[in-house]
Amino acid sequence: MSQYGYVIDNDLDFSKREAYQLFVNYFNNPILSKIKNENNYTLYGAKIGLLLRDNRYLLVSSPQDNHPVGTQFKLEDIKWNMLQTRTLTEEYNCNSFSYNPTKKYPYNTRIFLDKRYDEMSTYKCKEFNLTVCMLHTDNTKYQYPDIGYLAGALETYNSLFKIEI
Repeated sequence: MSQYGYVIDNDLDFSKREAYQLFVNYFNNPILSKIKNENNYTLYGAKIGLLLRDNRYLLVSSPQDNHPVGTQFKLEDIKWNMLQTRTLTEEYNCNSFSYNPTKKYPYNTRIFLDKRYDEMSTYKCKEFNLTVCMLHTDNTKYQYPDIGYLAGALETYNSLFKIEI
C-alpha cells in the first residue's frame, strides 16, 4: 500500500466518518476549547452564542490527551466518542459560536425509541449507526415521543450522541 501513499485516519471506518461529518456540517465545524480531563477522557466544548440566558453547549468527549486546558481545535479534528448538546447550570470558559439549525436531509432522519429509563430515553438512528440519549428534564419517563428526528434531538440541548460502529 505504501507505494500508493498512506491512508489518512485509516483507523476510522468510512461509515463512522460519515457520522462525524454529519455533526461537523450541522454545526459548521466550530472551534472547541479543551475544558478538562476527567476519568480518562478529555472534554472539549463551545458555547452556543444565543441571546438567551441559558448556558447551551456543544460538548465532545475524546480519549484523554495531554494538551493544556484552553487548547482549541475544530470539531472535525477531534476524534470524539460522545457528542452532547446540553443546557447546563455551570459556565465553561470556552469559545462561542452560532449556526443555523436545519431540518433538511439528513437531519430529518428519524430516530426510534429503544428504551425508556427514569432519567433518560434512548433512541436508535439506524441510518447513521447512532445511539441518541435524551435526558428527561420534567421528571417523567414519557417526556419524548417514541419516534423523533435527528434535528429535534440536537435542538433539545438535553441530548447525547454516540456512534455505534
